[in-house]
Amino acid sequence: MTACLRSADRGAVKSYDDVLVLVVRVLFIGMLIVLVVDECAFRTVGSDTVRHVVFSIGEAAVLLLAAWKPAAGSWLIVVCGQAGGLLSFGASLVLLFACLLGVAVLGFRAVAQGCLATVICVCEYIMVNSTGGKPLVLVNVALYAMTVFVCALAGALLCRSLRDLTAAQRQAVSRKRERLALTLHNETCNDVVYIIRRIDEIRGDSQSMDDHDMAELRSVLENVLRQTRSVVSIMANDADDDTAGGRNGVVADRAVRGRERQLRSIATKYEERLRRLGFEGETIIDIQDGGVMTDDDYALISAMLSELFSDIVKHADAEGGYFVTIGLTSARFSLSACDKPSGKDSVAVPTRMGLQRYADQVESRGGTIGIRSSQDRWIADIDLPL
Repeated sequence: MTACLRSADRGAVKSYDDVLVLVVRVLFIGMLIVLVVDECAFRTVGSDTVRHVVFSIGEAAVLLLAAWKPAAGSWLIVVCGQAGGLLSFGASLVLLFACLLGVAVLGFRAVAQGCLATVICVCEYIMVNSTGGKPLVLVNVALYAMTVFVCALAGALLCRSLRDLTAAQRQAVSRKRERLALTLHNETCNDVVYIIRRIDEIRGDSQSMDDHDMAELRSVLENVLRQTRSVVSIMANDADDDTAGGRNGVVADRAVRGRERQLRSIATKYEERLRRLGFEGETIIDIQDGGVMTDDDYALISAMLSELFSDIVKHADAEGGYFVTIGLTSARFSLSACDKPSGKDSVAVPTRMGLQRYADQVESRGGTIGIRSSQDRWIADIDLPL
């Protein structure tokens, strides 16, 4: 599984590199086309004709190599970019632009390579423009050095930006997987706890399972199996919409309409489970339709609602009763619960498990979550602005 995650991360980086390589190749091919058109229109006479043809073929070969192997071609362009200055007819301006692009490519690969390419280009420029006793203009040298260095710096900055973007996307994907996996894990645990308590209740009453009980437990186990497969699919980065949609309302579907009905469905499902386990209590639901609920809001609300009822199943005394109120308007969600602890837990103070696990998310949205527990009473109050 770890190998799958690492390969997915490498794939994200590789996708950016592939796009950039394609762009660079297209640019070099475009320069090659411009070079061919330009050189075909250029006319030389005498002995320069042969040298011009040979040099033009060399320029085209270098650009073709750069389009095929951008890194190696860029080094070759940088090393030979000023060679045309030694000839009477000079080099095409296309080769100058190719040289700047090559420096940017090398700067993208590594800052050191970009700096080395800049030094080579400047040294070549000085050598070519100082031959034959020609005066060397320092201003031109400085401007050329700055131009080449800016290209190398642009390549390095582009590399840094893409790496930062990749890291941010990787972190976001990792957080999303963790949230989905944790939510699915919680739902799986809730279902397993219900099955255990249901079996214990039947055994404690010396009853035998009828067809209805078997069908119910089978349905819960099938749901656990689907959730387990969903965890594997998500962590392997191979989850599709159908798998993600089989989590029974834990993660929001993409349709805004009908979410209020799904919240009622979650409460009804757990009320039925509590009734079958012998719990006596009441749930008051005041959900107003018509509000707009985001995916994150729905995911958090449905998870807390499921966790609240699951905590009652796991830790409450069936004979002590329970009371739950659920309120939802277009601007606010409220959830309150009260029950009697079963006394089987080793501690009676809030922990980072259960509902308390969502405290950071609720408080980061400007809401409050309070849990108070004693030997004879457990109270939870949640207020969340939407």
